[in-house]
Amino acid sequence: MSKFFSLDAFQMVRCASGYSLLSRRYGVGCYKASRPLISAKRTHNWYLYGGDDWSNFGREIPQQGKLLTCINSSSGKLGKGLPSLAVSKAMIEPTPAGMTPIDNSVRVRQMFGSPEYPETDDYVREQVKKEHDRARNIKGYFRQMAAARSAPNRKNLLKKIVAPTLIIHGEDDQLVNVNGGKETKKHIRHAKFVTFKGMGHNMPRELLKKFLTLISQNIAEGENFDSTK
Repeated sequence: MSKFFSLDAFQMVRCASGYSLLSRRYGVGCYKASRPLISAKRTHNWYLYGGDDWSNFGREIPQQGKLLTCINSSSGKLGKGLPSLAVSKAMIEPTPAGMTPIDNSVRVRQMFGSPEYPETDDYVREQVKKEHDRARNIKGYFRQMAAARSAPNRKNLLKKIVAPTLIIHGEDDQLVNVNGGKETKKHIRHAKFVTFKGMGHNMPRELLKKFLTLISQNIAEGENFDSTK
């Protein structure tokens, strides 16, 4: 672990649809959440994003960023990083008869979870309830989906990124297919691309230490990176 990131330096906070790794020292966040645009607090020009809709931030990364970490992401190329047909259908269809909206949300979450790191329905239900209590906007949910699916190909922006870059992707991601991460790597040739067998579109607790190690290594490189050279 680098001196910047360690388990002691983090608060593990379960929110929305994923873990947030919050650095108390530097205020850097790694978010995976179902918000219209994924957030990242920037204090030292360090960027850590997750999901397939981080690209708007990419407009400033080549000029200002010292590093980039993206998790379960896509380049926006047509046909890459797409959800499975079953997940696509489940996310937009009405709640099946005999199920509550909460039960349906649990069902869908489990469809794109991590098969080798399963979470119980009770555990997922508790997270869904917390997300519901925190914020619920049905129209926003569909706007986010539409924005992610209609975002343009970002290959030209990705090719401009020169900062140390880490790309993490679950090999069993049913929401953003792993070929989306491979496509991102194609355009950021110097990026370190790491996949995890059995990982879906979430951040399994069993893998958090490995994530932190990888992110720490990337931050160590970014600390000495000079974007002006």
